Amino acid sequence: MKLLPSLTIALLAGLALAVLTTHGCAGNCGSNCPPNIVQIGSPDGAQLAIPNGGLAWSGPACPPYLPSCQGNGQTTNCSYIIVYGAAEGACDVVLSFSDRPAEVVHTEFGPRITQGCCAGFAIEGPKIFYVPDSPNKGLIYADGGTDAVSLLPDGSADGGDGGGSHDGGTDGARDLLAPDAQ
Repeated sequence: MKLLPSLTIALLAGLALAVLTTHGCAGNCGSNCPPNIVQIGSPDGAQLAIPNGGLAWSGPACPPYLPSCQGNGQTTNCSYIIVYGAAEGACDVVLSFSDRPAEVVHTEFGPRITQGCCAGFAIEGPKIFYVPDSPNKGLIYADGGTDAVSLLPDGSADGGDGGGSHDGGTDGARDLLAPDAQ
């Protein structure tokens, strides 16, 4: 007769475990979550020419810590950057390269994810940005194409030509040249 109380306790424990895992994060409530990170990196895991201190981000959705570049730990120490949205809004990521002009990747995060026990903020726009291995291949590009990537204006930007217009180019001094020298 001692078997009945033990069996009852085991049955209640199993029922409690089933209820907790079905409704808690230990179950599958975190499966099928919407993407909540943006990855910027080499499409084939190659080493990126980003020196120490070559990363920065700004905006209300940026994490409260400094950005860092990750690698595979064996042949690369910098092949991708992960951006977790810390709030709703934008996070502009500046990548300063040693082999090409600096680029800015504009990431955008939407409302807080409320599905199951999923966490973070939904991505609005591309979730993967590719950095070409060759510095001659141009700007970073995104999955699905985007205009969310731009060159960072260089230090010679003049901030205008005195007539109130803006350069918009990578070398702001160009508009000060005579038309035949441009």
